[in-house]
Amino acid sequence: GNNDAVMSFSGDFAATDLTLLNFQTNSLNVVGNFTGLLNDLGAFSVVTIGGSLSASGRFYAGAIDTGSIGGDLAGLLQVNGLLNTLAIGGGSSGKIIAGSINYISVQSAFGNKVFQVIEGGIERQIQASPVGGGEMSGLVRYAFFYDSSAVGDPQLTLRIINNGSVTPRAFNLLLTVLNASAQFNLGL
Repeated sequence: GNNDAVMSFSGDFAATDLTLLNFQTNSLNVVGNFTGLLNDLGAFSVVTIGGSLSASGRFYAGAIDTGSIGGDLAGLLQVNGLLNTLAIGGGSSGKIIAGSINYISVQSAFGNKVFQVIEGGIERQIQASPVGGGEMSGLVRYAFFYDSSAVGDPQLTLRIINNGSVTPRAFNLLLTVLNASAQFNLGL
């Protein structure tokens, strides 16, 4: 039939393993952080995580229409089908795996591993490293928009923010694609 699961958590989602079966449509609202494991191969119309998807968080879904994470995405988000839109308010050092993606926006990424996405089996990364090596300053932030809605390589627009600092910083920014026949399109 047409079974719906409406899940709402007033605090953190910390389930050791919550696996849902035979739900065609779902919605998820977590007011706090997502630190557990949710496995549901159904389609999610809306996913809202008010806090962060922490490094221990694992979220497996069949599809997601509209998703938002208020804080950082540090864990794993895996969508077998389409990840239509995802807005991340913090950083994006975790991993996103999806069959296909339309739009991802990230407001305040940071660190050496800025972004990692595997779309349709092709891995793309944004990495940063100081010219002399070591860890990137937490004051350097990145806001970007990943648009893979059209045919061809995903388009990327990226803004670098030196948060309130007048100190010049020398670093390398790498856009890496782990596939010889694919790339990032910087035309956006």
